[in-house]
Amino acid sequence: MSRAASLEMGKTPPVLRIIPELRADHVKRSQNLTAADTLYLETNPDLPGTHIPGDFRRVSMLGLLKHVILSRATVLELPEPLWVRFLPRTISAALAWKASRLVRRTPGSTVVYAIENNDPIALLFGNRRVARGFAWPLVLLLGVAIRSSVDRVCFGSEGSRETYQSIPLVRGIDHAVVVNLPARPASVAASVPVDETRSNRVSFVGVLAARKGIDVLMQSWPSVEQCCSEAVLTIVGDGPMSRQVEQWSAENPKNRKFCGRLPHSQVSSIVGRSALLVAPSVRDGRWREQIGLPILEALTVGATVVTSDETALATWLSAQGHSVIPVHDLSRSLAGEIVDRLKMPLPTDEVIASLPEVSGRVSADKWMSQAQHLRFDDSTGDQSRNENP
Repeated sequence: MSRAASLEMGKTPPVLRIIPELRADHVKRSQNLTAADTLYLETNPDLPGTHIPGDFRRVSMLGLLKHVILSRATVLELPEPLWVRFLPRTISAALAWKASRLVRRTPGSTVVYAIENNDPIALLFGNRRVARGFAWPLVLLLGVAIRSSVDRVCFGSEGSRETYQSIPLVRGIDHAVVVNLPARPASVAASVPVDETRSNRVSFVGVLAARKGIDVLMQSWPSVEQCCSEAVLTIVGDGPMSRQVEQWSAENPKNRKFCGRLPHSQVSSIVGRSALLVAPSVRDGRWREQIGLPILEALTVGATVVTSDETALATWLSAQGHSVIPVHDLSRSLAGEIVDRLKMPLPTDEVIASLPEVSGRVSADKWMSQAQHLRFDDSTGDQSRNENP
């Protein structure tokens, strides 16, 4: 049942969805997901200006538990368990849900959509070095908490599945893998320029911080300029290294363009005019690149991606012919890889054709919301699932 149909008929949506921090993208995406009552506790700075539908409600933690207990929904969609900061509240909501279903003798399941792909010990302790004998019992406790809270989990990447299943007891949870890819654009000709207009153009979009690899890119780019004098790098974003990036770009404005933060429409235009998107992220404590929104943006406009193996999409990207560089080899290999791909980028139409007709997030939502497993073919990024324990 669609969200709109449920609202028009006055029916209780089948899903109660919990979002720790509401973003504009959550609101936009909800139009294509299963009808849900959505509860959120905090808001993201990108939310102002976004119309929030009536089925989105901001609540306190006490209010959240009240809604969970009284809800007539049949599915509770929990936040990702490895969002460690929110984990105690996630467990509280899950236990309240399970207890209320038991007392009222009504069916109900808990589901999770997961994309975290960092090491569980790093998520718990960040950059601090801890003895395995101290860390492992806490990881085991994390596994107990997840297993007791979650009935079904859909992973947005193989990297996420590997991370979660490295935690004790989690492997036995009913699960599927649906690669988090954007839907193939309906009209390619109208939105994507011909390949010739993108020649020698490279873009970087993201936070200007070392974890996104901007420092490695700046160190590598002069070698690209030497080999390809017409190459132009456009950098979009802001962050702690903004001033450094601006000064570096000013040293050679012919080949380096610094745009700072831009509206999404302008970012899409820049990526759409680029032959390559470079995303050389590196792991940093509790952070590791999950999916990478700029990467998804690049795929929808047919750009070739040059990235590190830290992104959870690394396996898929490599299989489709994009460039995935081992993170330990970034400094040595990034410049050469950029030059090679400028000479021979993937054909735009082939990049776009590799995308599914339905976005991975929508396909994952269908799997989580239904009582029976859906079978996915290769067009959705395939999609594996386990046998029930």
